[in-house]
Amino acid sequence: MKRIHWSLFLVWLLLSLILGGQRVLAEEIPLHIQWMPENADVPISIDADIECNAYVQASSYIAQLQTWKFDAIERFSDFDLLESGNSPQIFDLGNGCALLFDEVTYESIVFLIDPNATWRYMNGRAEACYVNAVEGIYTQDTYDKNQLSAFLSPNSKLHDFVQGAIKALEGIGIEVGEPLQMTAYYVFQEDRPPVKYEPAFIEIAFERLIDEIRLIPWGQETRRKEITPKSYITMYIGAEGVSNILVPLVFETCKKSSPKEILSLDQAIEALNKHLESLIFPTFESKMIIDFIALEYIPFPATIDCLDINLKPVWSFYINYLRDEDRQVICIDAYTGEPVK
Repeated sequence: MKRIHWSLFLVWLLLSLILGGQRVLAEEIPLHIQWMPENADVPISIDADIECNAYVQASSYIAQLQTWKFDAIERFSDFDLLESGNSPQIFDLGNGCALLFDEVTYESIVFLIDPNATWRYMNGRAEACYVNAVEGIYTQDTYDKNQLSAFLSPNSKLHDFVQGAIKALEGIGIEVGEPLQMTAYYVFQEDRPPVKYEPAFIEIAFERLIDEIRLIPWGQETRRKEITPKSYITMYIGAEGVSNILVPLVFETCKKSSPKEILSLDQAIEALNKHLESLIFPTFESKMIIDFIALEYIPFPATIDCLDINLKPVWSFYINYLRDEDRQVICIDAYTGEPVK
């Protein structure tokens, strides 16, 4: 009898360890999926890449935006990218402050009470990042996430610069995900050859993660006609290394709820179908294709000033995912299956 009780205890303990955390995995999720609605009047189908881990549970969060009291600033003063050990000058910016480490290189860290630009590291090399505003100085090319492997190969200087910055951000509690998009800035030349030459600097946008699930990168309109904060991390990199990093949504507190069961991908598509069938589409509505699906957190403002943020898990169904000007997304609450507005 004692042996049976001990065996049952071990089984209970194992199940508790597996089911007690967020990272409970379901069966493997495919990398690509195709789907057609049964209702022919629904002009939206799926032919999509999928980016998510196969979780069956996820937590939600209640977060408070960092308000940058001086004790909060101290943990950022040792950021690994700092080139100078000087004691910084402190400047009051009204909605935040700046630490200036070197008057010659303009090396600084800026702290703002603004969800879209909470924290920024910058040094003198970052000047080139703003010169592109002068018309005719630079031309630029933009590369989507599928085109970045050639630039970020493990043996490249760019890869080393990026990894160093990611490691430094992790040291201050910022979880960085995959690159989303890159813009390369080239000095304008009349006889620019068809083969790309070395860019003057590049700008890369990265996913921001919370417990390995990414925050929805782009702002979305809420029911109150507000825009949710963007979450992607931006790095500016030149020949000498990283010159500028912008991190939105730095939190002072982030309270995690107990994990709850979330919809599987199939259940999320069923919920999407139910939502689409409830809509009235004009007969002349052109066909649209969902080309990207992700399990994400949406940073939903809990207050008008955006100082309090609710992070809810959602299934995001994107249309024209790689085109900034045309991108649309339908978010389905991963707990309830209801559309998130």
